[in-house]
Amino acid sequence: MFKKFLSKVLVVLAIMVTLTTLFSISALAVKKNTVMTVYNKFYFIETTKEFDNFEDGWVYALEQSLEEPTTVTLYADWIAPDGTFYCENENGEEYGTEDGYLYINDDHILTIDLNGYKIDRNLKEPTDDGVVFWLNDQDAKLTIKDSYFGGKITGAYNTDDGGAFYVYNGSLFIEGGKITGNYAENGAGIYWYSDNNLCITGGKITGNIAEKNGGGIYHDGGGSFGGGTDNVYFGGDAQIYGNFGNDTETNNV
Repeated sequence: MFKKFLSKVLVVLAIMVTLTTLFSISALAVKKNTVMTVYNKFYFIETTKEFDNFEDGWVYALEQSLEEPTTVTLYADWIAPDGTFYCENENGEEYGTEDGYLYINDDHILTIDLNGYKIDRNLKEPTDDGVVFWLNDQDAKLTIKDSYFGGKITGAYNTDDGGAFYVYNGSLFIEGGKITGNYAENGAGIYWYSDNNLCITGGKITGNIAEKNGGGIYHDGGGSFGGGTDNVYFGGDAQIYGNFGNDTETNNV
């Protein structure tokens, strides 16, 4: 009886080791010189494209996400050189960035899987428009997830409202990752002005500092903040703690 049980356990362990090895080999193969992959599906055709630089990958992802829901997966830390993100399309025009931040200003449907890596604005002092992401389209939908662990969005240092996210229009869904190490006047983690959907079901918002209010989240728009009121939802495994505003007072929301 015990031998049969032990044999089954060994078989299961062998399968787990095999799967882990195959996953590791696959991951290493993808990660070689690859900083980002972009995946989308058009009807039954699935496409994954690898990029060895973030700028080309980001532009391609935004272009594709106008047609079909698109997923970006990071395979390296994306750190803004000298605190400035800048991307150009094939026509040599700035695209997907503005004033140093990542800009979503059309009806993109985009998921970013941090995959254990970080997106870092890399600002060390107060800067005008010093946010990481700016959403400004009524039909835009941005989802943040972290399929591994340790992924984070950080490095905002804004003289005005909004740190990691300034959402003027559009919907934001936080499913994973950590929003941390961001500074702003209000809403160092998330500054929410849109009357669309804000849905936080996972991840952590912690270690952000607002000069005034909303170290974690500042809600200044349509709907109301709560467990599931109107268009704003907070629940699941999401955690908001250890954020500060009004100098040193704890100020999460």
